[in-house]
Amino acid sequence: DKVMVGIIVYRPYLTEDMAQLDALFVDKHYRQQGIASHLTRLLERQAITDGHKRLYVSATESQSAVGFYISQGFIPTQDSHPELYALEPNDIHMIKILEN
Repeated sequence: DKVMVGIIVYRPYLTEDMAQLDALFVDKHYRQQGIASHLTRLLERQAITDGHKRLYVSATESQSAVGFYISQGFIPTQDSHPELYALEPNDIHMIKILEN
């Protein structure tokens, strides 16, 4: 049987040169198996293919979420996207520079 264990949501063109990782979820029974990292790499490759230089994510304040995104190369930013910050002011807003 095929089971969907994770999902990632891509939003291209958040700005002219920046895409957004809008959502990432892995079923709790399948975590710690590299699925989130794999999905993130796939999304990054698509963003690069689409010509983006940066990737934006707004992470919940949990240590696990922020720690995961930092492990993937994201860095907390003071240059938050105004609309996304207004929607999620308590989130940790992060950006990753994409390399071709």
